[in-house]
Amino acid sequence: MSKALAGAGFRDSYREANPDPVKDPGLTWWAARPKVAAWAGNPTAKDSQDRIDYVYAAGPSKTVSSVIVGEEGDPSVAYSVSPWPSDHRAVLSTFEVRPAPMPVLVATNKWLLTAGEPLVVTYHSPAKGGEKVQVTPAEGKPAPGMEKAAAATDGRVTFDTAPLVPGAYEASLVGEDGATLTSTPFWVRARGAKVQLTTDKRTYAVGEPIVVDWRDAPADRWDWLGVYKASAADPAVDYYLVWQYTGGAMAGTVHGMPAGALSMDGATSEGKPWPLPASKYVVYYLLADAYEAVAHADFTVVK
Repeated sequence: MSKALAGAGFRDSYREANPDPVKDPGLTWWAARPKVAAWAGNPTAKDSQDRIDYVYAAGPSKTVSSVIVGEEGDPSVAYSVSPWPSDHRAVLSTFEVRPAPMPVLVATNKWLLTAGEPLVVTYHSPAKGGEKVQVTPAEGKPAPGMEKAAAATDGRVTFDTAPLVPGAYEASLVGEDGATLTSTPFWVRARGAKVQLTTDKRTYAVGEPIVVDWRDAPADRWDWLGVYKASAADPAVDYYLVWQYTGGAMAGTVHGMPAGALSMDGATSEGKPWPLPASKYVVYYLLADAYEAVAHADFTVVK
């Protein structure tokens, strides 16, 4: 991945600001955070440390400084927080950048709204005259009454989501000729909706891809799916086997874990833990890059 980013023109800002890896190794994992009771992932002195967290930059920017943020007492940490909440330290980089023209854009106040919540759309328009903000189902024509004039170069408009059927939508800025200038997705869910998670089958053969669907999810950027042994009573304590981010979508499908998924130890389909051996398993929907499970689905792998 680092080679791919470098090949695409991105620069490792920490190493730019601290070119001597012996003097400034910039180790970010592991950090000595407070121990989590009964969690097998607590790092120990036996675990070697490494630099696995980065801030990359590209384009007309100059790295001014880059430092490590983490727990109190570590000599490599420039800024500390107590207690430090993660087993990773952070990288804080400062840049000088060349100002660029503001792009045409729209942004919503939330990715996921419960029906009845106000949808606030902020926009930057080319202001050529006649621009409008529209709310449109992911596939279809603008929803009735969900169109408002973009009366200034910069502004915001508010829509009532109560009339919208739960599902995927786009907020778009359109020109006078009706052409879409820019758009952004968001989702509406029914009041009282709960996350639902399913697999396409209850039983799989060893090595067969596992297709996972979810809906009515919070649409947080770092929500994720984790596959555990069925005997794993608590995902915050037991190890996950393979995992996949949901991409900040209220609803979606992983078309065949572990294709595109990652294993706990970086293994691929040629290594462990894939293919999953014959046994019973559970896939959890977990919130915000942490271990709070809000939905699950059981499945079995057989020989």
